[in-house]
Amino acid sequence: MLRQLVIVMALCLLAVTAGVAQTKLVKLRDGRQLQGEVTRSDGEYVIQTRFGSVRIDARDVVSITEYVAPTDEYKQRLAKIDPQSAADHYELGKWALDKGLLEAARVELKRAVALQSDFERASLLLRQVEARILASKGPQLPATQPATTAVTAGATETVVRSNVLLSQEDIYRIRLEELRRRDFVRVEFKNDVVNRFIERMSGREEFKLPRAKERFLALRPVAKAAYILENTSRSDSGIRDDILIKTDPSALAEFRRRIWPILSNSCGATQCHGGEKVNGGFKLIAARARNERIDYTNFLLVDGVVVEGRRMIERDLVERSLLLEFGLPWGQARYKHPVKLQPPPFTSRSNVNYVRILAWLNMLDGPQHPDYRLQWQPPFGLKLDFTGKVQLPPPAPPSTQPSEEVEEAPAFEP
Repeated sequence: MLRQLVIVMALCLLAVTAGVAQTKLVKLRDGRQLQGEVTRSDGEYVIQTRFGSVRIDARDVVSITEYVAPTDEYKQRLAKIDPQSAADHYELGKWALDKGLLEAARVELKRAVALQSDFERASLLLRQVEARILASKGPQLPATQPATTAVTAGATETVVRSNVLLSQEDIYRIRLEELRRRDFVRVEFKNDVVNRFIERMSGREEFKLPRAKERFLALRPVAKAAYILENTSRSDSGIRDDILIKTDPSALAEFRRRIWPILSNSCGATQCHGGEKVNGGFKLIAARARNERIDYTNFLLVDGVVVEGRRMIERDLVERSLLLEFGLPWGQARYKHPVKLQPPPFTSRSNVNYVRILAWLNMLDGPQHPDYRLQWQPPFGLKLDFTGKVQLPPPAPPSTQPSEEVEEAPAFEP
């Protein structure tokens, strides 16, 4: 009896050990990666992930390798680089950031800057990493009020009655275009849109492959929504308007929670652009009450501003965004605020609020501005642009100076 018990215990231990040994990283042709215990069965792989069992056609699998935890892989990569190479530390820092290892990324980027003080890319990425660390560890700002909260401030009631705020439908459209596969949001599919999309894709693209429908239906809702968006035209409102993103994607959540409070205390102040009248062709809504309609409207009021061909939010060269440049002291700014601000919102490019806004701008994927398909019209007579098209400054008038004299430098440097 004792011998049988020992044998059973040994078999159980062997099974557990085998299960651990079978933890694999499975890479698929569509770019996805799965990790878990893998078994082969009838031309397909069964992957037991922590979320459940997934069946994948063997022809869709690119490779199966031993899974290595990111922290362990970081140690392996660190052991292979040249410790005196700034470039090696920079590349390792980028890799660590991509894997979500913020502290490791900061260590490697600091090493790169220490080895090469003029390494601008490493310095810039280091500031972004430190901003993310600060955002994750810093004090939490009060949460915004939910959309159902009644707006009671007098100024805000006037705003609502004059229809300057976004509708809920337009908020859904913005969320849809700013959605990323990495986001954790609540998705609602209306009017059987998932099955309508499957029927449309029948025999096309990946849906030519066996079990394509089953694999698509197994995706988590945000990945399913992202796939539909990637495979439909932006003008296909019949499909896109039936996908409702019910909570904020990460970039918009960050704007509402951290970025707008910074802006409301600087350019959104009542003595600046938050007053009752339009100031310098730009105006924000400085209401004491807050909800998602007000926050999203303020996001658009910032996002649509173009000054002499330069955007307040530049998605391709975020460091050139006027949202950053206009807040710097005149001596440091490439593009100076039309009025010299005293004191300026940012003391330098290492200012904590500058770094936080820069990190947020990098969350907005570029280079092209998305087409939100808005029904909303800019209020207050503002001229806003959401196309993302390059707008050149108006041509300068002919010079009246003698040809031998040197022309003055333009106000906005290239």
